Amino acid sequence: MQRRDFLKLSGVCAAALVLGAPERLSAAFPGTNTYPKMVSTILLDGGPDFRFLFVPKPEATGWSGSYAEAFWEARRDLYDTDSIAGYDNLTTDLERATAIYGANYEDVTLSGETFGILNYAQDAVNFDCTWLKAQITLGNVAIISNVVGSTNRDHHHSMMMLESGDMTTGPHDAGVSGWVGRAASALGEKAISLSRNVRMICNGPHPTDPKNHENSCVISAPDTRNTSLYDHETAALMAANDESYMWDQSRIMGRALESYYAAKNASVAATSPYRRFFDHEQSIRSFGAQVNSVLADVTSPAILDYHTGGNLDYIGSDMSKNTDSDYFARQISGLYDAMACRNVLQMRFASLEYPGWDSHKWQQEFVGPKLAYLFGSGKTLDSWYTQTELAASGSTDGQRTVWSLSSPESLADSCGPMAATAPITAAATVSS
Repeated sequence: MQRRDFLKLSGVCAAALVLGAPERLSAAFPGTNTYPKMVSTILLDGGPDFRFLFVPKPEATGWSGSYAEAFWEARRDLYDTDSIAGYDNLTTDLERATAIYGANYEDVTLSGETFGILNYAQDAVNFDCTWLKAQITLGNVAIISNVVGSTNRDHHHSMMMLESGDMTTGPHDAGVSGWVGRAASALGEKAISLSRNVRMICNGPHPTDPKNHENSCVISAPDTRNTSLYDHETAALMAANDESYMWDQSRIMGRALESYYAAKNASVAATSPYRRFFDHEQSIRSFGAQVNSVLADVTSPAILDYHTGGNLDYIGSDMSKNTDSDYFARQISGLYDAMACRNVLQMRFASLEYPGWDSHKWQQEFVGPKLAYLFGSGKTLDSWYTQTELAASGSTDGQRTVWSLSSPESLADSCGPMAATAPITAAATVSS
């Protein structure tokens, strides 16, 4: 396989992978049956080497001088060859590349070209991307590559370029707008931030200062089940003859603040510098009540089946859960909630983050399992698909969600001759 053919298909050295998903939740959730298309971004801090996900297939025909020969010559040391029977007896580069490929990848064909997608075993545990392969095989994935995402190897600066969508973003331009925020602002809709902090990618444009941002188009929702002001529940507790409302300090303070703002609101002039506080309190209280009203009838999905207790020991992991990260699982579950509240949120974009990809040369130990957790059968994205499909049983909504999995840091250490090339974006659209 030649380099130009492989790049057209696999997005090797990929900076982003974009997937479109069925998003037919309206049968189970309140609201209309038709929604505009939506984009959900997952930022992969640290930089997964997508050249470990997709690889050229070693073939005898045209091997000498080919891109596949250079690729495997540069990268074969990333793989555990001790477990490959007879590997030490192999005498040619083609034989060694073929053995590594057979132990770590399976064939997948797109547009008449066959290449490898990750599927390997380590310590009797299998790490695969069978769900992603199935989407490719079904013809639901189109991969676009060769999109430059950064001009250098500085992780932090590269991430700023990617999130701002501007290659001229400087290393100290921390306040600029992001491409998601600008798109949401232009459409007059909202970007929902599901990560702990609102990231640059969500920043909306400032009306006068290109080095600054204005975030009226962004809703921060790191915990979708806790978006409202504190509910003292006095009426419900009194009805249940529960006297805790009388002595619980949080309930007493919550009740006092609600009463204060309600009583004071009418006397604060529109020109008062304090008017904004009262308007803000009313907006948050009303907004939270609407979200809670919708989610009261929405059951949180089984996606929240995750490993706990800090960093997962990837080597020998049983891969029995949907994901290796409770933080990422909460964001995925939050997206499920946010989609149920689309009419309340005016959501057109969502932003998530899945950190922990700075693997350097330890691809099999760290990157492989995380890719399997993203793209494996029954894992994170497959589970999300399954849950949304179950929630949308019988729906006729034909709209789609496009997933963008992005990182400009694909020029990881030990990437061989490709380390001098610019990061490349792989984009794939999945239809149902």
